Amino acid sequence: MKRTDTVAQLGPQDRLPRDRYILRCLTATFGMSQNQNPMITVDWEIVSDASGSDTVQVGDRSFNIAGKKVRKWYLTRNMADVFDLFDACGCTKDEIDENNPPVQELVGKTVDAILYTKESPKFKEPTLEQRAQGAKVGDPILGADGQPIKFCEIVIDRVLGPVTV
Repeated sequence: MKRTDTVAQLGPQDRLPRDRYILRCLTATFGMSQNQNPMITVDWEIVSDASGSDTVQVGDRSFNIAGKKVRKWYLTRNMADVFDLFDACGCTKDEIDENNPPVQELVGKTVDAILYTKESPKFKEPTLEQRAQGAKVGDPILGADGQPIKFCEIVIDRVLGPVTV
């Protein structure tokens, strides 16, 4: 059997093609950010791509995307984004309490969304010398080929609207 005949799990070094996907809200919580700003944290899982397939083709490989987790934060100081989120989930509201939003209404909702992959290098811990200079991260971690090792994070570009699955 060839590698190209298998369906792999999407891993941290694999890129998800920018496209529309179906997501389901697993959890939604209200709390404070690290900077003490009120925010909503929503954990989503990918159900399928927009056509209903639970696999995507990336180059010559197929990847299973069903069940892959994605997290997004919404600061309530930007209530326009919060209203857009509730609208996109089919929970349209004329008024939302920014200090106690009804986040449990989002749980279980299935939506159409645009996802993409953000690629970022991984860094070593800063050395004592780098810390003395104010660095928060050290040098990039290099692979055997001398190139920086990069990891991919799935990002929600936009939640478009509710879907029924």
